[in-house]
Amino acid sequence: MTLEVENTGSDPLSFTGALHTYLRVANLDEAFVQGLKDRPFVDEVTEMHHIDFEPTLKFDGLIDRLYPDAAAHAALVHTGFGDIEVVSEGFKDVVLWNPGQTAAEALTDLHPGGYQCFVCVESAIVQTPAVVEQGEKWRGSQTLILRDSHP
Repeated sequence: MTLEVENTGSDPLSFTGALHTYLRVANLDEAFVQGLKDRPFVDEVTEMHHIDFEPTLKFDGLIDRLYPDAAAHAALVHTGFGDIEVVSEGFKDVVLWNPGQTAAEALTDLHPGGYQCFVCVESAIVQTPAVVEQGEKWRGSQTLILRDSHP
């Protein structure tokens, strides 16, 4: 998937954005993400800054994290159906999100228990907005690579 922004105006264009990639998982309790170990992140729920020292991230409850400048480090998502590598170009940041049970109950477009069926691993440009000069283009892409399949 590619996002391209062209500035046809006369002033520089500043923007942020994310590809809201919902990846289906067999069971949220068994899903995890690898590849962000030792990366700093902002917990968007508590607005606290941390470093992720764990080799695998499990989705236990509400997860809303921004990993600045982490897109160069491909994330590997274990879905229970196969492993998916998320590779980004142009985007600098990675966002991980799942509403967890409590926050999911307030989402009117999510069926009961639906939060257990997906994780979001998003290529993003959030921490530092992109600036596109007059007549220029910005391009970012995300590639999902199935690394292995399970029956």
